[in-house]
Parts: sequence; C-alpha cells; structure tokens
Amino acid sequence: MKKPIVAFLLSFFIPGAGLAYLGNWKGAFINFGIALLIGIVCAFLLPDEFFAHYGRYIGFGIAGGSGAFARQKAIEFNQTAGVVTGRG
Repeated sequence: MKKPIVAFLLSFFIPGAGLAYLGNWKGAFINFGIALLIGIVCAFLLPDEFFAHYGRYIGFGIAGGSGAFARQKAIEFNQTAGVVTGRG
C-alpha cells in the first residue's frame, strides 16, 4: 500500500518525487521535466514585473498540480493492487 498523502507531499516539494515513490521512474522524470519547462518558459516569456509579482503563485500551481497528480496515481496504484483505503 502506498499512502496518497506521502505521494502528494513528495511531489509538492519535488515534482516527480511522488511518482518515484510509487515506482514510476519514467513518469517521475517526465513530471519533473514538465514542471521545470513550465517554470523556465514562464520566466522567459512573462514580463519581469509580472513574474516578480506572480511567480510564487505559478510555482504553487505547478507544485499543487504535481502533488495532486501523484496523489491520484497513488490511489489508482492501491486500487489496482486491491488495497481498500479511505480518502487521503
């Protein structure tokens, strides 16, 4: 059984780490690469003033999305393995 909250927290702080926790290394590297790419594109394409003011919110959005994806994958992992768990 893999804990969805652990997968969420790992991927929230390090995108892709929650997927690595689930054993999905390919997905972990893809998730990390996409998060990094979004951050780089935003840094280069958004005006400096906008990025300086809203950059942290973009980062929280990327982190939250990565964490939510890992949490959902952990729930699916447990369902596939036949583990019955509560939410969280």
